[in-house]
Amino acid sequence: YISLDTFREKLHNKGIQSMQDAWFTFFSSVQAEDIVALINQFYSDIAAYRQKPGEVIRMYSEMIAFLDKNTVKYMVEDMTNQLAVLKKDKEQVEMEKKQLETQNANLEKQNRDWENKIKELVAENERLKRSLAAKSSDDLK
Repeated sequence: YISLDTFREKLHNKGIQSMQDAWFTFFSSVQAEDIVALINQFYSDIAAYRQKPGEVIRMYSEMIAFLDKNTVKYMVEDMTNQLAVLKKDKEQVEMEKKQLETQNANLEKQNRDWENKIKELVAENERLKRSLAAKSSDDLK
């Protein structure tokens, strides 16, 4: 992977030092003056490439293949990073799930305890009603 911004900074500081620098300048430049300077500096090479356009296409194809290889490498690294983040998120969700399951078990136990308490109170209420009814009937006699 070649950052064109970084390449341009290097080019600005050191100038064109190789044919590769010239090609990168040619493909990355947006200013006509840069292309004209390249033509003046590498005219004989460019003239030869005009006679053999297949060579330009071959070099361009090599550059594209190189960039594609680096793009694939970058994408694999990016996906690996995303996978690590997803694994971390999964671990956190599983931990929260366990906490919620524990809370749910505690709440279910509390619910059973309350239901038992309600049954006891209902039974006590019925016993008190019967006792009161018996006492009332004894008082009436």
